[in-house]
Amino acid sequence: MSNLYSNSIFWVDTDKIKPNPYQPRRDFDEVRLQDLADSIKQYGVLQPLTVSRVEVEKEGGGLLTEYELIAGERRLRAAILAHVSQVPVIIRTGDTAIMKLELAIIENLQREDLNVVDRARA
Repeated sequence: MSNLYSNSIFWVDTDKIKPNPYQPRRDFDEVRLQDLADSIKQYGVLQPLTVSRVEVEKEGGGLLTEYELIAGERRLRAAILAHVSQVPVIIRTGDTAIMKLELAIIENLQREDLNVVDRARA
């Protein structure tokens, strides 16, 4: 897949997306995950996940296309809880293992929750 498509949004089956082996987040609050799943049931996945494409050799020959999650594990887990079969993704190409780790860390560190005043206004 060329870089031309790397900023496009595609719809991918959730069962084709494998977890990020470099995921820095180890603790997923089940109550907040269920809240996100409820929101996804009502409004869908609002922000695409980021994945890389992986070709896996099938037994007996041939290739199977899967995707490795780079960013968005909470969204993926919540979508699965909500029984959503496909999610929007951005497919990145050419990332090394170190870059995938950096992207996962950056996504978690750049997140900022709404403060109390902003939540009240909303």
